[in-house]
Amino acid sequence: MMSSIIKSDKKNLLNLLVISLPLFFALGPALIEIVSFIFFVFFVVLYLNKDNDMLKLIKDNRQIITLFFLFWFVLIISSFLSNDYYLSFKNTGFYFRFLCFSLVILYCLNNYEKIKHFLLYAYFFLFFLLFLTSIYEFTTGLNFFNNLPYSNGRISSIFLDEKILGSFIIKSLPIIIALIYFNKIKYNFLIIFVLILISLILITLSGERTALILFSIFFIFLLKFKDFRKIFYIIL
Repeated sequence: MMSSIIKSDKKNLLNLLVISLPLFFALGPALIEIVSFIFFVFFVVLYLNKDNDMLKLIKDNRQIITLFFLFWFVLIISSFLSNDYYLSFKNTGFYFRFLCFSLVILYCLNNYEKIKHFLLYAYFFLFFLLFLTSIYEFTTGLNFFNNLPYSNGRISSIFLDEKILGSFIIKSLPIIIALIYFNKIKYNFLIIFVLILISLILITLSGERTALILFSIFFIFLLKFKDFRKIFYIIL
């Protein structure tokens, strides 16, 4: 009885961490590093305990996992050719943690259906928070969180001195669109249209040219799907 309660608590913690990922990504890399370590521990425990779902997940994705390790091997070889061994191996030596990170998230998404909904709601909340605070910053000239004027005409919202608003938006948008389809949300066309429009506004306000180029590439890719052509014509 006690062991089952402890096991349930661990899974609840894991689910809570996955749901909180959008916020952790927004708050900075330190939190993500801590969470990735926790996910690595969970992965090792699940693997050593021969959890059927985790073993099946590894088996079903063995081709992608093989490609990942080949890529990691290339990184390790590159590190040997680097002038600064310590700095290079510091970045590549523990690169496998990203694989564990991804597998644990996929494990949760496969086993706990409600996580997809909660994760989508967390992204919705974060996106609209970024939109409202960015519009406030643009219209008043002051950042909502530290009451200081924005610099070089670039909006930063919750990221303050870090000018990564556009980068965060373009990296999050594909995930949100995928979650909308996975959750079979009603009025998905309208929701996706609003999200793409908000993303375009935020990326433009952020002043990040790389993010704008990536947004354009992603949008061109979406034009392969019939539903997104309507969004393209409406935005034009």
